[in-house]
Amino acid sequence: MALSFNPTRKQSEIGFAAALMAVATWGFVEAGAYPTQSAGYPRVLCIMLAGASALVILRAALAQPDDTSQRLLDHPGRFLLGFTTLLTYIVAVDLLGYVVPSLVVGIGLPVLLGYKNLRLVVPVVACSIAVILLVFAGLLERPLPPDILDFLLESVL
Repeated sequence: MALSFNPTRKQSEIGFAAALMAVATWGFVEAGAYPTQSAGYPRVLCIMLAGASALVILRAALAQPDDTSQRLLDHPGRFLLGFTTLLTYIVAVDLLGYVVPSLVVGIGLPVLLGYKNLRLVVPVVACSIAVILLVFAGLLERPLPPDILDFLLESVL
């Protein structure tokens, strides 16, 4: 499997999963610097991320070669849009909090990429964000980044 500027789907999946596994390893090591009580949660998340990455690598490695498979940059506009959206989302979460940028990206990106079924997109995104808020704020009692909607979230949670 030679490295190319425009990798196949299989190469892209293996490469991305390997990068996630490296991030999981780094996070696991970094969490070791936390007090023992605090290190457990991030370490479990890192183990889960590494396990999921290993499954993606295994699935991609065992997949039959497909000469018709799409290359990563067959649609460079979509790739650029996704990458730009990711960077913008990271900055927006830092400035606005978690909820508003997640709603905008979760609903906006599929629409920009051509998926028009808002009756499915909106409830899935809203429920996903609600579950994440409930899990972090309610069950785990872990704070999310400060949000411009904190006044509303505090009354609900």
